[in-house]
Amino acid sequence: MITLHQIFCIISAIGLIFGMAILYIVSQYKESKNQKRMMLICSASLVINVGNYFSLFSTEYEALLQANQLKTAGHICVMISFILFMAGFCEIRISRLFKTALVSFDFLCLWFCVMGERSQLFYKNVWYVANAEHPYIEVTP
Repeated sequence: MITLHQIFCIISAIGLIFGMAILYIVSQYKESKNQKRMMLICSASLVINVGNYFSLFSTEYEALLQANQLKTAGHICVMISFILFMAGFCEIRISRLFKTALVSFDFLCLWFCVMGERSQLFYKNVWYVANAEHPYIEVTP
């Protein structure tokens, strides 16, 4: 009988394949600012899928924490990329100063995400649950 963990592994593998395929398809379109922004969205989504994939196969605390940080970094990048894409798609003019502020905030958040438990900005508490069928971490945002 197939377990829930195996189903998640299959779904994660399919997500990785589709993510790479979509990134390839978007890269084949005519080069424009919106195409580049869409590639950023697709790349960040692929990073989230890679983080999910790693978290399904990791059993060590450090590897699970890094997979969770990878997913968080992907989520941060998706949001900023999507804002910029939608502004370009809807032809809303955003000042260069505001774009710079958004991207700077994005990199600052990424830095704190990479710092992990040392900053306590993203993760208040992190627990390692090893006595489960598949070890995982629980994170208090």
